[in-house]
Amino acid sequence: MKIDYSKSDFTQDERRYMFSEAQRLQETNPNHIPILIQLDSNVLKMEKQKFLVSNDINFNDFVNNTLKKKLINLYSNDVLVLHVVKFSGPNKFTDIKPHPRTMREIYDEHKDPETNLLIFKVSRMTTYKWAKGYVNYFLGY
Repeated sequence: MKIDYSKSDFTQDERRYMFSEAQRLQETNPNHIPILIQLDSNVLKMEKQKFLVSNDINFNDFVNNTLKKKLINLYSNDVLVLHVVKFSGPNKFTDIKPHPRTMREIYDEHKDPETNLLIFKVSRMTTYKWAKGYVNYFLGY
């Protein structure tokens, strides 16, 4: 089955397939975590949405050394905002802030039970200084 991982909503069949794929990946790579990245807007671009990350990597290292490098059009003064997504349950979106926990701890706490994946929705927040300069540039100040 071919799934378009760039979309934000999946059918039940696609979720079952994602669950079986995540289980297979964890059986063959027991020290790694399957992660799916969903981009919040059309502004951010990324070539691939699926990652297999080591258990013991720090969350901050994942964001700074892996995720920020894979985003094609991220500026140096942009801030990434991450939310954990679950397809079922009371909290479908949970804010996640930078902290020195391992990816295994985050996975155990926030994985989606329907797909067995850790799903992050990533959005970009532009800092005020950059936005003010951008507006001034177009207004001719």
